[in-house]
Amino acid sequence: MRKSVTLLVVLFVLVVALPALGQEEPPMLARGYALKVKPGHEAQFEAAMKKQVEWYKANNETWHWHVWQWETGEDMGEYVFRSPGHYWKDMDDRAERTSRARAHFQSTVSPHTESMRASISEVLPKISRWPTDMGEVPMVSVYEFNVHYGMAEDFVNTIGKIHEAIEESGWPVHYAWLATVSGGEVPTFSLVIPRKSWADMKGPEKPFWPMMEEAVGRAEADAVKASLMECVREQHSALARFRPDLSYIPAQ
Repeated sequence: MRKSVTLLVVLFVLVVALPALGQEEPPMLARGYALKVKPGHEAQFEAAMKKQVEWYKANNETWHWHVWQWETGEDMGEYVFRSPGHYWKDMDDRAERTSRARAHFQSTVSPHTESMRASISEVLPKISRWPTDMGEVPMVSVYEFNVHYGMAEDFVNTIGKIHEAIEESGWPVHYAWLATVSGGEVPTFSLVIPRKSWADMKGPEKPFWPMMEEAVGRAEADAVKASLMECVREQHSALARFRPDLSYIPAQ
């Protein structure tokens, strides 16, 4: 799952911000880094990440920095270092702080990394259904869809129909859709589903396609399936575990 730094690339994904009345659209961008650790450097890497967190605390870092680790997939064992909830202008506003944080990261963490990939992803709130009362999310399933060039709009329209069907039927599944906007293959979309535990992977009693047929009818469900098959060039899946011990969350 080499291109899935989008997730979280997992994943945002502790909270999907909701717009307040009279305010501008909520910040939906996330900056992420996929980190591959040098063989045998796992303990040193994690110790270095904790030093990075201490640096954030000492310097009153205002951004959240979440760390996730892949449990399955091609990138199993690798880490995702991610800051959610931003506008594009935020990247400009913190240019000087970013430079200092990066210098500390390069001197502390980078010596233990074999490679690093960076990307920026955007949450699509109109077709997302993230729980507001779940609290800390221990794990997420990530399904990545590489879409054929020129078919991004068709894909978004199709998953929008799926979202509407889920909302109308009350199917008990929560999720967020993200799109890669920089630093990866585009168009690529990621479906992120929160998991309370491994047992939660079983999913609801009623499977997805029977739910769709019941919600929109057999003909429309078949049309949605055909559209997905036409739009999607390649699909990947993996599961990531949240690492609160390596993450930084500001006091305020």
